[in-house]
Amino acid sequence: GINAEYMGNGMIEREDFRMVMKDERIKTWLGAIEIEAGSPDLLFDLLDGGDGHITPDQLIQGVGRLKGAARSIDLVALIARAEDLRENLSDLESKIDESFSRLLSTRPSPRSRTACAHREWSL
Repeated sequence: GINAEYMGNGMIEREDFRMVMKDERIKTWLGAIEIEAGSPDLLFDLLDGGDGHITPDQLIQGVGRLKGAARSIDLVALIARAEDLRENLSDLESKIDESFSRLLSTRPSPRSRTACAHREWSL
């Protein structure tokens, strides 16, 4: 069966998930619970916890979260992408703050610049 073939270790990887999603029985099951399965990669990303595989718990919880109106998958995808963007922006903000702090700490103070300029003129 499909479970033994693809989920022997209790988890499913992206490539195996793509193969499973070609199975008409899986497509029928997803259709029956009103989950649009047009993009296996998108569905995998929504079910995956970010570690590159789907556990049985992630599958159960994810399907429960996605089932309903066919367009709810789009909303969940949008929320997931927004969270990714928020994390990326937060990382970028931290890097900019760090760079700016380093720049300020390595810049000579106005007093030392004046002293240097004065010495150059007096040479």
